[in-house]
Amino acid sequence: MEGALLSVENVSVYYHTPQGETEAVRDLSFSVGKGEFVAVVGPSGCGKTTVLSLIMGLHPPSLGEVRFPQGPCPMGYMLQRDNLLEWRTLEKNAVLGLEVRHKLNNATRERTVALLEKYGLGDFLFHYPSQLSGGMRQKAALIRTLALNPELLLLDEPFSALDYQTRLTLADEVFSIIHGEGKTALLVTHDIGEAVSMADRVLVFTDRPATLRREIALNFPKGMTPLQRREEPAFQEYFAAIWKELGR
Repeated sequence: MEGALLSVENVSVYYHTPQGETEAVRDLSFSVGKGEFVAVVGPSGCGKTTVLSLIMGLHPPSLGEVRFPQGPCPMGYMLQRDNLLEWRTLEKNAVLGLEVRHKLNNATRERTVALLEKYGLGDFLFHYPSQLSGGMRQKAALIRTLALNPELLLLDEPFSALDYQTRLTLADEVFSIIHGEGKTALLVTHDIGEAVSMADRVLVFTDRPATLRREIALNFPKGMTPLQRREEPAFQEYFAAIWKELGR
């Protein structure tokens, strides 16, 4: 892809154990353009999270290459659990990454607090995680990630621990935050509806070893939120197409 921020090129991954060799990923290629929101869906255990580890540099590919054509790309990783520290206030949790990387100063603290206020958490700066709802906690985790000003966000099933209603609401808010801050995102999810409602493109992976079965571009009116997308007739058409691919 011209203008790609991330390029995964013919990547394969083999794990070696005393019992033998396991192929987790086979000849996988895809790219993510700057400012895109791309979702990855596939069968459970197919290697989706392994691909995120490859992109983060936590695991080297056995074959192939992960490249950043536009140069070094600061990344942020948002997990299934918020991992907020219960003994720290919301504000202190939000600046934790900055502390760990020795980047906390008056300017970065003020920017982080401004993000919390901008996205509806300003009244809870001195609350502890136990005083927050699940959606608020996960939104705080996203802002903790954004505080480091990453260019690419890797989202590893960030809504899976929440109830259905909260998931729908938070998907809308996270979508708004990511687009509002001009970030690029790669979302791994088991939820087809989540992928269709949030992404510009959906990559459908095969069962292990993971490879790209199909890429589906999503064409919704510009500016439409995830909740609004779910009301569109095209939503069910895309959902059915992805479901069919996963059932092959």
